Amino acid sequence: MAVTFAEALRQGTGRGVKIGILDTGIVNIPSLEGSIGGHYQVVDRDCEIDVIENELGFDDVGHGTPCADIIHRHVPDAKLYDVKVMDYRSENSRYKIGAGIRYATQQGWDLLNICVGTQIDYFRLREVTQDALDKGLMIISAIDCFGESVGYPAGYDEVISVDYDLFTNPTQYCFTEKADICAHGVYVEAYNVDGVIEAYTGSSFACPHVTALAAKVREFFPAMTNREFITRLRELDGVDQLVNR
Repeated sequence: MAVTFAEALRQGTGRGVKIGILDTGIVNIPSLEGSIGGHYQVVDRDCEIDVIENELGFDDVGHGTPCADIIHRHVPDAKLYDVKVMDYRSENSRYKIGAGIRYATQQGWDLLNICVGTQIDYFRLREVTQDALDKGLMIISAIDCFGESVGYPAGYDEVISVDYDLFTNPTQYCFTEKADICAHGVYVEAYNVDGVIEAYTGSSFACPHVTALAAKVREFFPAMTNREFITRLRELDGVDQLVNR
């Protein structure tokens, strides 16, 4: 019997779905045991941007690890791939994010969760983002809540941009003019790099909730695109625990 979109959102665990997390890195904390498919880092070597593999992940900012934990909590069977594109210095971020997206496309992953960004609409970033989308990669990106614009890649038309608000249920969402979707991102509890629960606030911690919803759907609808996903969410109009308030 075919699974409906709403049923996929309720039943999905992310089985068979590969999610790239472009962020500040992921530490192998106990809550993520068995969920990480690989650790990678985008590096700048003599003005050449390259992607290298790390046996052990590291997160010197403490940002990517809780984002990964939030995703894993909702889709425990999804495989997470750590792509460190930013550190505490945030140097060459637009180039590194672009390199990370290109690498994810080459690997054939299903989803990208991007909770970092740049205020610069760099043409190469736009190109690799569109290429990834054209090849079936779903990209969910947090907006910049403090910059002059929502930032990039969140600002590109076909990327699912995510803002944050306070919801009583982490699977709740609403739609706003500033972003494609607004999800739970106030006092979100997640494990930090030390494996201790901490409360986080911001669009960066709302974005993983949307990525998890997309992973649930991709488990049953592997060809689902960004636009189709948002359109179907709008059509639900508050099915069960997925409340469009």
